[in-house]
Amino acid sequence: MTELEYDKFPQEVKAIVDTYDDNENLYEECHRIQKELEHIGWTCDYDLSGEVFNVTPMYI
Repeated sequence: MTELEYDKFPQEVKAIVDTYDDNENLYEECHRIQKELEHIGWTCDYDLSGEVFNVTPMYI
């Protein structure tokens, strides 16, 4: 995700995304971020390299 995309997120989404720890298993870390986002009505995609992208509300 780009900095411009990040800046447009609500604070609660930023708070979750900011917990990403690149010292952990990146794939598992992305899955954790996705689950936390889903808990507040958002979701994301991620790839095997540990990159989170397409952070969007679940219901538009």
